[in-house]
Amino acid sequence: MNTENNDLNNQRIETSEILIEKNSIQFNRTTLQISSIAQISLHTPPSKSMTKPVVAFIIFLFLLKSLTVVSILGLVVSGAIIYQIKKANDSRGEDMYIHLNSGNRYIIACADPQFANYIREVIEYCINNTNSERIVINMDQCDISNSPIMFGNNNGVDYGN
Repeated sequence: MNTENNDLNNQRIETSEILIEKNSIQFNRTTLQISSIAQISLHTPPSKSMTKPVVAFIIFLFLLKSLTVVSILGLVVSGAIIYQIKKANDSRGEDMYIHLNSGNRYIIACADPQFANYIREVIEYCINNTNSERIVINMDQCDISNSPIMFGNNNGVDYGN
């Protein structure tokens, strides 16, 4: 469980499972009443800046002739940092913002943007309809069991030529 408070009204949640049952949503040690949700929105998290490692890489590149060993070490380290930041930026996923009527906001990290949209649709369905099933959302496996709505093209009609 990793919860970090950005401030008192914003709580970033990283959870492996979300349970929706009757009129409540449960994750980690938090239970929300579905009727207290004012808005749900999806946002891509901001990307991490590569400015400092790129500047360091350029500086070590210019110092390559005068300080060869230090420059090579600096190029390798700054290159590795640039690679790690690029890799993290490419796999940012999607954040689901749950805004409550009280003004508090929960931010749930989701690795797959399409799956985050599915979760939003399931919660939206539960807000607008009576739900008697226990819905289990597995964030690690990107799986929703007992979903009241169907995803994919399972209910489509294919027309032949």
